[in-house]
Amino acid sequence: MINIGFSTGVLFPFSTIDSVPLLKDTSIKSIELSALRQHELQPLINSLDNLDLSQFSYISVHAPGKIKSRSAERSNVKLLKKVQAKNWPIIMHPDSIYDNKAWADFGNLLLIENLTSHARFGRSAEELETIFENLPKANLCFDIGHACQYDRAMHEARKIAVMFQSKIRQVHLSEVDNNGKHGKLTFTCLLDFRSIEYLLPNNTPVIFEVAVTPYEVSEVIETINNALLSIPQ
Repeated sequence: MINIGFSTGVLFPFSTIDSVPLLKDTSIKSIELSALRQHELQPLINSLDNLDLSQFSYISVHAPGKIKSRSAERSNVKLLKKVQAKNWPIIMHPDSIYDNKAWADFGNLLLIENLTSHARFGRSAEELETIFENLPKANLCFDIGHACQYDRAMHEARKIAVMFQSKIRQVHLSEVDNNGKHGKLTFTCLLDFRSIEYLLPNNTPVIFEVAVTPYEVSEVIETINNALLSIPQ
């Protein structure tokens, strides 16, 4: 059974505080606290000390995906120091990094996420290699859905997994369409994951970003586990 987790961004969009209790009666031990939109970061940081996260052995925070200015970047870096103090990984889109030195201070807690074909860069293994040359201590949040959208044959996904195997600290998994949008869980999505699972470090948290209503959480968890058991590696 894989180390399944969920992003709060798909459980109860725009409200991490309301998302966390939805996992309370499940077996989930991994969670990604999402502040994907800029206006969500400050409220998330303000709520951290009041959230009951005791059931989770792995907690990460997804920083805003689109940072539009250097001043916003400086503000985000300052806010995320509180996450760093908790020793939680921070997921960051590489095309929103303006100042590598500002992010270098997060060391191996900084997880660079590979992106879809719609991003400026950070999409391929070669582009990731350039990023890690500038941020050598950073690790990788391997988004399999993004890699598959970039190359439907999954060649790029395998290349990323092989080249940066030692840096993979978290996986994102969902169906991603040609427009880069995350959708419902599909059997194809699980097949893609299963085909490269052997390349992932043991017990890597697999954070699902599938569209799911609060009432579907337990059902989706059961579906994922049953489906993966039925798909050979």
